[in-house]
Amino acid sequence: MTLQCIIVDDDPNNIEALSLLLEQLPGVEILHCFTSPEEAYHHILRNPPNLLFLDVEMPGMSGFELLERLPDLPLSIVFVTAYNETAVKAFRVHSIDYLLKPVLFSDLRAAVEKAKTQQQPDWFKPVANDRIAFPTANGFEHIAASMILRINGTGGAFTELFLLNGNKVLVSGNLSEFETLLCPHGFFRCHSSHIINPRYLTRYLKEDGGYLVMSDGSTVPVSRRKKEAFLNLIGS
Repeated sequence: MTLQCIIVDDDPNNIEALSLLLEQLPGVEILHCFTSPEEAYHHILRNPPNLLFLDVEMPGMSGFELLERLPDLPLSIVFVTAYNETAVKAFRVHSIDYLLKPVLFSDLRAAVEKAKTQQQPDWFKPVANDRIAFPTANGFEHIAASMILRINGTGGAFTELFLLNGNKVLVSGNLSEFETLLCPHGFFRCHSSHIINPRYLTRYLKEDGGYLVMSDGSTVPVSRRKKEAFLNLIGS
């Protein structure tokens, strides 16, 4: 999924720094940035995002005060501030993370992944204890199904697993075997050569016969035979 986010910080330099980091992460779209919490408040009421990056200390209205004024919205909230003594209060208002300035890219990436998990429908969310033993040329490799982004059949005796961390694992077996194995974990075979993990699907594009864009930016075709089943899967 693509997270649509808003940044609220009274310092434009902080907004620019955070925006540059977010632009390096797949599946994140910056909708708006505000230096005025009052303007941000009115905009969020009309157009709530998935993810809100919120400074704490701001003139006129603190980040906590802004949240107190908002109705109960399905937002994922990440506080970004220089004051770590307010961390306890931040989590009391149900933020998913608390980042200290200057923000580290690794911390930001972890916060975004938490937000993706929180914003996904329940049937997309990772399943506990979902590790599977995949046969490889040298034995077996245990991989959590929820860490698999997509699967590509090579047309031979091996299959490629593409993982969330960017790694690719070559496992023994054809695509049909792994379709049966991973179906209980919510995977979908969208093409004779491809299986996807729908929780990491960000877009479906109709051009060129139809293809999917995954959270890492990779594209996967949808076969004509699978198109109706896919549209039913995503509720279109």
